[in-house]
Amino acid sequence: MRRVANVDPTGDNDDASIIQALEKVGLWKMLCIDEVGGLDGKLPQDLLSHGQRQLMCLARAMMRRSSILVLDEATAAVDSETEALIQHIIQERFESYTIIAVAHRLDTIREFDRVAVMDAGSIVEWGDPVTLLRRESAFRTLYNDMKGIAGP
Repeated sequence: MRRVANVDPTGDNDDASIIQALEKVGLWKMLCIDEVGGLDGKLPQDLLSHGQRQLMCLARAMMRRSSILVLDEATAAVDSETEALIQHIIQERFESYTIIAVAHRLDTIREFDRVAVMDAGSIVEWGDPVTLLRRESAFRTLYNDMKGIAGP
């Protein structure tokens, strides 16, 4: 498992830490089945859904000693249950991190401290998402368009 899924590619963590990270993302029970074989088993390529692969990436990020987390559409193409789990893990486990996230599902970044709205490669707006949603802003327009809410 360690070598196949690269949860701990550098081998810096003990088995207990790896298992704890996999439990936090809800994958450990699945990896304990006979067909997989736990930490040292082979992970069949088609075993994990897209959402489970995203969760595996979060488990891998937990293994690193870092203060920055980069996410590129972390909740794209996942079901609502997995999206909620991913959001919960990010808020709970990566609370003190600087998170750089590319997101089109704007609900995924509503709890962030700051957001940057980009257009044609330039930042057109920067601020607290709650504040930006309260006033006329590019973020509010994008959010309302996503939610299907008519503008003023």
